[in-house]
Formats: sequence, structure tokens, C-alpha cells
Amino acid sequence: MKSPLDPAIRLQRRTVDDVRVAIRAELERLSDAETAHQALGQRMLRERALAAQDMFLPGTAWQEKLHRDRAHIEAQRRESEAQLAALRERAAEAFGQMRAMENAADRFREEAEREIESAEQSQLDDISAARMMRTLRKRRAA
Repeated sequence: MKSPLDPAIRLQRRTVDDVRVAIRAELERLSDAETAHQALGQRMLRERALAAQDMFLPGTAWQEKLHRDRAHIEAQRRESEAQLAALRERAAEAFGQMRAMENAADRFREEAEREIESAEQSQLDDISAARMMRTLRKRRAA
């Protein structure tokens, strides 16, 4: 049985699905940032080892660039983590709203079924009462 909330529930399910997709994308972005951070750490170690072998190689320029790259990656990671936290909060809120709508729709359906059952019972009671009255009238007439 359909309820008046079914279209709103479908819309809310789409919202929940959209938030899930956004969370997956943000997790992937965070994972990419972590991978880039680890790769940059490995690159820094290799560059330091190479620079240590050559005393005449100035190392300040590349060190500054690597530190800027690391700071940029860290900023991306923090931004991604904040976005992920916001998306998770939004997902929890959207899921809660969806569950509330589903519960209200279930209550509507249950109430509608009770009304139908009550109407059916009333009809059966009326039929039974009419039969009993017919039987009593036949007995009185006989």
C-alpha cells in the first residue's frame, strides 16, 4: 500500500545515495593525499641521501620546494578530512530523516490497514446481525 510520504522517501533515498557517493569520492581524495604524502616523504629521503653524497650541491632550493609541496599536501588532507566529517554528519542527518519518513509511512499504512479491517469487521457484523434478525422474524412469523 502506498502512502503520501512515498515520493518524499524516494527523494530522501536519492539524497542519502548522493551523500554516499560524495563520501566515497572524498575518501578517495583523502587516500590520494595520503599516498602523495608518503611518496613525497620517500622522495625527500632519496633527495637527502643524494645531497649528502655531493657536498657542492646546494640543497636549500629543492628542500624548500619539497617542504612547500608537503605543506600543500597536508592542507589538502586537512581540508579533505574536514569535508569528510561534514559529509558524514550530513549523511547521518539525511539517513535519520529518511528513517523518520519511513516510520511515518509505516504508521500510515498500519492505520489504513486497521481502518480497512475495522470496516470489513463492521460489514461482517452487519451481515451477521441482519441474518439473526431475519431468523428471528421467521421464527415469530411461524
